[in-house]
Amino acid sequence: MSWEVVAKVPLFGTLNASQIAEIATLLRPRITIPEEVITRKGDIGDAMYFIASGRVEVQLDPQPVELKGGDFFGEIALVEQTTRTADVVALTSCQLLALRARDLDDLMEQSPAIRETVQRTARERREQAS
Repeated sequence: MSWEVVAKVPLFGTLNASQIAEIATLLRPRITIPEEVITRKGDIGDAMYFIASGRVEVQLDPQPVELKGGDFFGEIALVEQTTRTADVVALTSCQLLALRARDLDDLMEQSPAIRETVQRTARERREQAS
């Protein structure tokens, strides 16, 4: 994945070019097909995902949540060091960027702004999932 794709992720909006370049080296590309299960509820979380393109559905009761390019998911299990809270299924072909747990920890240690955004989003989504 290129620097340009990473730079478009809103979470990284406060970072400078060299920080974005560093993050780009940590991300692992993943391509999905429609209806592919990306994460399963109850599984151990080993990565979070950024959507470069496509749409996914977070299967929450009573109302599923749709995410699209620029959004991210999978952070709750990493931030709270718990299992996945929902299945996430690709609605379309997707281009994802995976950030491994240990790399997320390092990134949040280096950037308080990213740490706050990820932790706040995890809290909000945890409340939604409950």
